[in-house]
Amino acid sequence: MKPTSESNLYPSGTWDLVFVMAGLMQLQMTGFPQYPDWANYTAGNNVVCLAREGNTIWVATWGGVIAVDRTSGVPICYNHTNSGLPENFINAVAIENGGIKWFGTQTHGLMKFDGTTWTNYTFSSSGLPSNYVTSITIDGSGVKWIGTSGGGVTRYNGTTWTKKSLTFLQNHVNKLSNNV
Repeated sequence: MKPTSESNLYPSGTWDLVFVMAGLMQLQMTGFPQYPDWANYTAGNNVVCLAREGNTIWVATWGGVIAVDRTSGVPICYNHTNSGLPENFINAVAIENGGIKWFGTQTHGLMKFDGTTWTNYTFSSSGLPSNYVTSITIDGSGVKWIGTSGGGVTRYNGTTWTKKSLTFLQNHVNKLSNNV
């Protein structure tokens, strides 16, 4: 929600994104010294998706992944130069019971992170129908539902990949509901 008089409240006119989730507030902007209590945790200008794991907020951005401790405010940044991420364009994040994190990338498929090891699932190495992953949700049985651009929706139960074709949408999925 932008203020009605942006020139009065925000003199620089630069305003990218504000979000509030589970007690974490962030303002992604520049040139606003009048708000010294607001912190910028991102490496990129686009925050795409958020997921909460206990006291940590996992933030998918177009600059990598940031894990922010809600108590201390200390961020841990993951990107293609300091982790197993193959790229910085992260479109989706989901966390399954047991703490396994899943990240959807723009060109390198699906990433699994167990806190130590990164595992990459791609079109050529798995049943993923497209390397452009747009969304991920995990149902009550632990099944991953992966939305892709051009490949539709894929169901992954940890062993088997099952593609669900969406011909009426030309297999382009933007987001999946968390109520699968």
